[in-house]
Amino acid sequence: MTTKAWDESGRTVHDPTPRDVDTMVTGLEAGNEFLIVERADDHYVQVLWRHREGRYQLEYRDGGPTEHHRTYTESPEEVVIAMSGWLTGAPAWREPFTWEDISHYFTGDGS
Repeated sequence: MTTKAWDESGRTVHDPTPRDVDTMVTGLEAGNEFLIVERADDHYVQVLWRHREGRYQLEYRDGGPTEHHRTYTESPEEVVIAMSGWLTGAPAWREPFTWEDISHYFTGDGS
């Protein structure tokens, strides 16, 4: 399955590797504040740099708006591990985090 990574600066990498993800996460800064890694079937993982109080907001969507989740971390290393795990299909990439279901923002159900 084809994947693509891109960031706010316009850098795009087709079929990114975990090393590409590491480089792109490390490059997040003011003016380049997000990174998205996606597959063509509405599955993606994304990070927003320094969302609040220096934290990273990490999100994933698992096929549609009813499967959208987020968490926060202060660690860029944890972001790289999670995004690389998602990219490679590692079964436990979500486990270090407590995920919040945020699908209501995308479905309008008001939950």
